[in-house]
Formats: sequence, C-alpha cells, structure tokens
Amino acid sequence: MAEWKKCINRISDYKIEIPSDCEPRMKVPGIIYAGPEIFADLLHDEAPAQVINVAMMPGVLEYSLAMPDIHYGYGFPIGGVAAMSVSDGVISPGGVGFDINCGVRMLRSNMPVAEIRKKADELCTSCSTRYRPASARRATSGSAAECSRTCSAKGRRGL
Repeated sequence: MAEWKKCINRISDYKIEIPSDCEPRMKVPGIIYAGPEIFADLLHDEAPAQVINVAMMPGVLEYSLAMPDIHYGYGFPIGGVAAMSVSDGVISPGGVGFDINCGVRMLRSNMPVAEIRKKADELCTSCSTRYRPASARRATSGSAAECSRTCSAKGRRGL
C-alpha cells in the first residue's frame, strides 16, 4: 500500500484528495471530508488507506469518498461512500454496512426475485426482535404485526 500521507492534496480546510496516482491500482481518486481536528486524528488511523482500497475496487465510479465520521471499518472505512457500475461493479458487504446496529444485511439466495416478492410479507412477519435491525426494533414494540408493517414499509421498497 502506498504511503497515502505523502500523496494528499488539501483542496480546502474540509476537503482532502488522495489522487488516483497515489497507488498504481487506484481507478479513481479518494476524497476525505474532514476538518483539521478530525484529519489530525486520521494521521494515526488506517481508514484513509481503506479509502484507497475502495478506489481500487472493480467498477468504482468517479471517487472513493469518506464523510466526516470516517474511521476504520471492514474493508470500506466507516463513513465511506462509493458508487459502483451496474455492469462491472461489485456489492461489498463492508460498503453496504454490517457494523453493530447498522441495520443493513446482505444475503445470498437462490430464490428468484419473483418468489421473494410473493413472500415478502411472510418473510418480514417471521422476523423476530432478536434478528431485526435496531432501527426496526425502535420503530415497533416488537409484535409480529408491527414487525410486518415495519418490514413492509422499509424493506419492500427495493423489491
């Protein structure tokens, strides 16, 4: 991994660029949004190296971004954002988020989307307080009916 500290360009007091030539495999530049105090902390953190890692991912578009809440994550930095090409990009669990109480999960299934759509209410109703994201637990008192309404309202949007 390149020594990112030698590559940075301060664009403004709150915007730092890691140019795409910082590491030969970078496909796009990295941009970190952080004030002087946060950036000073980042000098002792591996999260900026993760911004570079994301900039090397297949199908990454335009920038690997890091918001002011940046800190070391699971592949992606926490606070990392990247758009991926539909045709040759990837879905990264670290980018989707699986930190404690994140509330986002990634699941591989052989079930066709049409079958999932038919069973969405049943799948959501069967969720239990133990397996629901913290945000859904806060939004309901935990009954199956409320769980179903919460899952249907939030979870079916993407189906």
